[in-house]
Amino acid sequence: MLAERLSKTKMVERAYRKVISKGFSLFVWTRLLEFYAKANNLRASIACIAEVLDYFTDELGITDYPRGLPDWMQGILFKLIAKNGVELVETAIQEENCGQVASLNKVLEKARNRKICGLNQKS
Repeated sequence: MLAERLSKTKMVERAYRKVISKGFSLFVWTRLLEFYAKANNLRASIACIAEVLDYFTDELGITDYPRGLPDWMQGILFKLIAKNGVELVETAIQEENCGQVASLNKVLEKARNRKICGLNQKS
């Protein structure tokens, strides 16, 4: 967290990755996701979301999100969609090969319905 305050991005990423290598931590995955989203690193953000969702599936048995993804995760996805467009986010999700693609597709559909578009997208 000190590295975050000092804006040392490489140190921040290394520190979070080191903690994650020792075991799953939702707090650290969330912070890493926020870090990547702030940097608009789409692929890394999607990878973080996929890791958390896969953990929820494997360890907690959560296989479906009828009301949508958790709000904090959905909010970050909406921001990524607003910055990059639905198509780029959809491509990144497909490339990540996450087990929870159906849940992520629900968020993409919500974004389309709300007409959340990227800066370079037509509304």
